[in-house]
Amino acid sequence: MGRNTYESIGRPLPGRQNIVVTSSSLKREGLEICRSISEAVETARREVFFIGGVSVYAEAVNLCQRVYETVVQGEFICDRFLPFDLLEGFLLYNTEDIWAGDRWVTFNEYRRANEPA
Repeated sequence: MGRNTYESIGRPLPGRQNIVVTSSSLKREGLEICRSISEAVETARREVFFIGGVSVYAEAVNLCQRVYETVVQGEFICDRFLPFDLLEGFLLYNTEDIWAGDRWVTFNEYRRANEPA
């Protein structure tokens, strides 16, 4: 994740390796700091999930064979949006709608168009 995404969450996410891609001197317990997406991928001990922000997505999408998108239904005040062209070259493979207690959430799985099913 990028630094702004980490700061919006406010803490490391439990039960996983937390890598923050930043050029700042951020230091927090439970975080590993990397200066680039490629360094973050090399540092990762397991399958890599990029969770934001926009600049991380834009750089990392070229490394991905799959994209998992979560769409929370509702109206929100936001200042960042996933670019529509980010998923060029990907096809919607699976979608699932779940009632999350007070709203619908849609989970979409996209696969790169050239990946076998």
